[in-house]
Amino acid sequence: MDTLQLQLEACFGDRLKTKRDVNNFDQDFTREEPVLTLVDEAIVKQINQEEFKGFSYFGEDLLP
Repeated sequence: MDTLQLQLEACFGDRLKTKRDVNNFDQDFTREEPVLTLVDEAIVKQINQEEFKGFSYFGEDLLP
């Protein structure tokens, strides 16, 4: 019950130094070179775009 009421203190916590800190991820993944995955336009056209109506996203790196 204490857990549901948030009355227990966590036994561990994230020790992040920056927003981009990846210390909690295995280095097998963080050492990999990123690969751009191209999107098949035919697949995008099959997705109901109404589900995304009014949605927009701008990565923090793109904002002034």
